Amino acid sequence: MQYGLRGDPGLWDELEARFAATPMPDSFAALWHLLEEGYQDAVGQPLIQPDFVHVERFNRGGMSQGAVSPEAWAERLFPLISNRFAAHCHRQSSQHTDRKR
Repeated sequence: MQYGLRGDPGLWDELEARFAATPMPDSFAALWHLLEEGYQDAVGQPLIQPDFVHVERFNRGGMSQGAVSPEAWAERLFPLISNRFAAHCHRQSSQHTDRKR
């Protein structure tokens, strides 16, 4: 997986922990709402903020120490999660169809 800045893996881990016990959303719109809300809660700014955001707790050292890239999240990482969600929905739908037979 390719992150944007050094703080992005920390945000990934935090979002993973946040959503571990969250029921699967029932739509892409609900998924994006959860992701955008989680992003804003974690970094303190909305995803539409164009500049990188420094989050000290994600500081793992290096030049971009703790910096989170909203561009990477909007253009690569949230779409990656959406694609995984679509694959999950497809598998669930296929399993449901198989059980009806």
